[in-house]
Amino acid sequence: MSAPQCEALSPALRDNLSELKMLLTHLPRDLPNPSAKATKYPFLSFQPDPGFLERTESEVGAINESFKTIFGWKTRTTGDGIIPLVERGKNICAVVDVLTKYLTLHPRDAILEKWLTDIIAGAKQVYRETQTEVCLELSLRPQTEQSSRSSQTQPFRRTLLTQRSRPL
Repeated sequence: MSAPQCEALSPALRDNLSELKMLLTHLPRDLPNPSAKATKYPFLSFQPDPGFLERTESEVGAINESFKTIFGWKTRTTGDGIIPLVERGKNICAVVDVLTKYLTLHPRDAILEKWLTDIIAGAKQVYRETQTEVCLELSLRPQTEQSSRSSQTQPFRRTLLTQRSRPL
């Protein structure tokens, strides 16, 4: 995420984007890492589909339809409702940049924020299924509101435990 883009986002969104980046960057090696040409996730060169733009008359609507095509439109409404992530590598990691860009352009958009939380849930599901543990070192978070004005920060660190018996 570039600095100007990050500053335009709320602290909670920045934390969620940082968490997603860490989760996707360290996805287990059990998942394939295909080339850009063979990937299911075309986020390195993502642009909203022009047909969706025309049909929805909305950039966010076109992104939503594009994501439904990429991740599967039934994913969020059937089964456990968690988006299955089936690849690792730079292609899926680029979704963080896509979400950052469009959340910056469309602040507080509920559809984009829902995609962010759903993809985080999908990544966590991969860790649970593979019983892999990952340490998430998120962006620096201000110690207090007072100290945020003076730019003093402390690292915010959380470990994601993935044993099936422990909730995330």
